[in-house]
Amino acid sequence: MARDIAELYIQRADLQGREAECARLLRQMPGVLGAQMAGSDPESIELRVRVEFDPGATNPVVLREALERAGFTVMSAGERGGAPEKGPATRGLGLE
Repeated sequence: MARDIAELYIQRADLQGREAECARLLRQMPGVLGAQMAGSDPESIELRVRVEFDPGATNPVVLREALERAGFTVMSAGERGGAPEKGPATRGLGLE
């Protein structure tokens, strides 16, 4: 199975206190293999969430739209190319 990585930059104010909701939403999406909160500057207004996904089942646009429908402000979303063929990246958002 091919794997890709999407990097989603979510407005910090929208995500704080709603990490579990974000995790549930991503976990329930078809094609999502894992997600993790990536480090960011504490002064930044955005937080980066890296989502590993099956490109045959979903894509960054679909991920962004689902998060926005749930009330998260996604400031940008993009694909990073193939992910290594190993276990899903699940640390940080309760997707273990």
